[in-house]
Amino acid sequence: MIKTYEQIIDFTTVASSFTKEKTKFAYACQKVINRVALASKKATKKYQERLADIDIEFASVDEKDNLVLDGNKYCYTKENARKRLDAIRAEDAKLYETKIDFEPHYCNELPELNEYQISCLTDFVINAEENKLDEKVIDDTNSAVR
Repeated sequence: MIKTYEQIIDFTTVASSFTKEKTKFAYACQKVINRVALASKKATKKYQERLADIDIEFASVDEKDNLVLDGNKYCYTKENARKRLDAIRAEDAKLYETKIDFEPHYCNELPELNEYQISCLTDFVINAEENKLDEKVIDDTNSAVR
């Protein structure tokens, strides 16, 4: 299954609320949380490396071309601080759009879920076709769905 990094964040946020339970669904959620964490490691590492590059790229230097530090933090001019933030935001957007391939683990024993939870968990631990979850079953008020 392929999902974006942003969809994985949404899944992980919702799924983590079920992991303390002693159910098959909780097991499936934890299993897929672990799988997507491993699958997204490369993208996360690349993102962190790029952030470190951005920090150096926009950091202030003295007359000898040495980085200017305030304690353990780099210093930035006002203009470079803005450029740095723009570069970080661009990297955030790239990361969120990154496609991550992982193996889902579907569970047929579902707890009561609202529409938002279903949308975040589908294709990770819920197989929409198998569970016959469609627009007829999901009600628009976000009330519990069986």
